[in-house]
Amino acid sequence: MENPLRMASIAPPLSLTVALATAAALLSACSRDGDAPSQAQSAPASAPVSGASPTVLAVPATASSQPEDPTPYRYRPSHYRYLHAVYCNGVVDRIDLEQRVKVKSFQLSERSGPSHAIAAAPSPGVKPDSCLARPVSPQSAEDMARQRVQVIATDQFYRQGDDPRKRYRLLTFSLPDWRLEKAIDLGSFDVLNGAPPRVAGALRDAWAVLPPGEGKGVAQKDLAGYQGMDNVASPEVAEWSATTALVEFANAQGRQLPEAGLADMQGHRFTRLGEPPNALSNDVRLAPGGRYALRRIERMVRQGQGVTQVQGTGELRLYGADGKLAATLQAPHIAGGWHTVALTPQGLAVFTDGAGGYRFVHLGREFGVQPVADAWTDDLDGTRPGVAYSER
Repeated sequence: MENPLRMASIAPPLSLTVALATAAALLSACSRDGDAPSQAQSAPASAPVSGASPTVLAVPATASSQPEDPTPYRYRPSHYRYLHAVYCNGVVDRIDLEQRVKVKSFQLSERSGPSHAIAAAPSPGVKPDSCLARPVSPQSAEDMARQRVQVIATDQFYRQGDDPRKRYRLLTFSLPDWRLEKAIDLGSFDVLNGAPPRVAGALRDAWAVLPPGEGKGVAQKDLAGYQGMDNVASPEVAEWSATTALVEFANAQGRQLPEAGLADMQGHRFTRLGEPPNALSNDVRLAPGGRYALRRIERMVRQGQGVTQVQGTGELRLYGADGKLAATLQAPHIAGGWHTVALTPQGLAVFTDGAGGYRFVHLGREFGVQPVADAWTDDLDGTRPGVAYSER
C-alpha cells in the first residue's frame, strides 16, 4: 500500500484546501494550569473581559466605505462560535466567542487514544524540551464542514539522549469533543537545530512534509518583484489569508522602527502599513480575509531596581488594505502583559496573559472567513497558540 505521506517540495496553492502547520521549540507555557474546570470562567471584575466597546478615536470615512471582503462566505457564521487554542505543551483551551469566556481546558494527551499519541507530562509543572502539539493551519474547507482538526504531535516528552530528533504524527480529531479518529506517521525530525514538520494537504488525505522555509503563501524571493517594494530590506512573511500576506521588514534607509505591510499575491503589489510610534510596537496581526491588520502598541515600563519590561499600552491600531489607519482603539483592560492570540471573523481580537486567562476587544467591524495561516514555528512563552474553530 502506498504511503499516504510523501516527501516533496511543494509551494501550496492559495486555497482553503491546503493546510499548513508548525510545531517547535521550548515552551515556558507548561506552567499554565492545563486542568481548569469545565465550567465557564469569568475574568476579574476589574477587567471588562466581556468585550465592552473600547474607545474608538478615529475611523476615516474612506475605510468604512470599503467592502469588508470581496470573497463570498464559504461557512455559516456558527462555524466560528468556539475557538480552540492549542498550546505547544499539549493544553487546549476552548473559548466561547459569543459569551467571550473560556469554558474548558484540558490536556490533549488525555484524548490521544490508548497509544498515547501525544506525550503527557510525567508530573505537574514539568516542561517538555520541545513542542508537543500544534494544529495544522489553516483548517481546510472540508475539515471545517466536517468539524474536525488536524494536529502535528509527538509522543516523546523529551528527546532521547543526544539524539536531536523526535518522531511526529499527523493526528485527526473530531470536534467538539476532540475524539481521535486516526494517526499518520510523519517520521523523525530535528527539533534541536530545526523545527518539527510543516505539512500541506492534498486530495484523498495525502499529505506532504514541506521543506524548511516553504509554505508561506508567497515565496520571499518573489517579493522583490512586487510593486511598492522600494527601500524594503529583509522582508519576512509572517501571516497570510486569502490572497494577502502580512510582511515584516526593515527600512533600507536605516530607520530602526519595525515596519510591516500587506502583499497582494494576485496583483503583485506591496502596501506599507502606517508607521509604528516606536521600535517596540512590532506585534502586527492579519485579520481573516486579509483586508485588515492590527498593531498592538507597546512601551518599556520600569519595574523597579533598574528592571524594565516591554508591555502593551492598551492602544490598538487597525489598518485597511490601503495601509492607512482605519481606527485607533483604547482598551485599558489589555494593557500590560496581554498578547494577541487571534483575530476572528466576528471582529474580535482575542488576547491571553500566557497563564490561561483571556480578554477580548471588538474591533468595530466583521472580517472575512478565510483562515489566517502563520509562519511561527514555536510557542516559547505560551502567548501564540495554534487555533482551530468549531460550531459546537
